[in-house]
Amino acid sequence: MRQKRHSFGSFLFFVVCVFILGVAAFRYGPSFLERFKKQTAQSTHASSRATSKMEQKQVPVTLERAVLQDITLKNTYIGTVVPIHEVQLVSFIAGFIEKVNAAGGQAVKEGDVLFTIEQSSYLAAKKVAAANVAKAKADLANASSYLERIKRTKSQAVSKTELDKAQAAFSAAQASLKGAQAALSSAEVNLGYTVI
Repeated sequence: MRQKRHSFGSFLFFVVCVFILGVAAFRYGPSFLERFKKQTAQSTHASSRATSKMEQKQVPVTLERAVLQDITLKNTYIGTVVPIHEVQLVSFIAGFIEKVNAAGGQAVKEGDVLFTIEQSSYLAAKKVAAANVAKAKADLANASSYLERIKRTKSQAVSKTELDKAQAAFSAAQASLKGAQAALSSAEVNLGYTVI
């Protein structure tokens, strides 16, 4: 029963639409057709005039042979660039940056020198440490020769105190040499830290 109502409603709608179209065609039909014919004739006449004007004005055209080549496309975008990995560089020593070898955002690999810290004070410290090592070696050689002389003399001619003093001076010279060598190693390490 629902299907019958639905199909009757569709039929009634169709009949009303046909009736409205019929009334509109009867009322406006003849004048509409005349206006359409006039407009079509005018547009045909105008297009033929435009075509004849275009034929009169010919534009010279140059031809180029097509060449196969690579083209670099350039695109400009607005945005914020964020690195995948970010590294903070901190020096073990204090000083002013003397030379910058890498620009911000530049790709670097292991072993590349990025910065050089001012080296003059660290070179001077290394030279002082090397001089202290040389002095300690000379002091050790002097203490060693003095101890050997004391040992070669007859035991009655040299007191036990003199022998102990020579032994102590020799041991102190050995320790002084080790300290000077350690200071030289430290100065060399600090100089090495000036290159990052």
